Amino acid sequence: MHIHELELFSALADNLHLRRAGEACGLSPSATSRALQRMEEELGEKLLYRESREVSLTMAGQRFSLFCRETLDAWKAVKADIGGAARGMVHGEVRIFASVTASIAILPDLLAGLRAEYPG
Repeated sequence: MHIHELELFSALADNLHLRRAGEACGLSPSATSRALQRMEEELGEKLLYRESREVSLTMAGQRFSLFCRETLDAWKAVKADIGGAARGMVHGEVRIFASVTASIAILPDLLAGLRAEYPG
């Protein structure tokens, strides 16, 4: 399964409407329906109840929706992390050992400048 399919199903779970979910993902209603059928075949479960004009999630659909959200959140975090590293952004944690005097007199100004230059 591709990340685009996870995005599509997440949109379906949010909208509970095939056409609107497809539009959000740049797909026609028929392409959306075919993608949903492929997901259901791959998972071996129905993901949506389709009755007249109403759509709702099955239990499997609710579980898959949660998986999609968690996976997409993790994907976005990895992309941001890797993308930031590729752009030369420095991020991490700085640990400093200092005397009480240095902690009060020197570190606040020093750390303010560090935080401004390296927000990550």
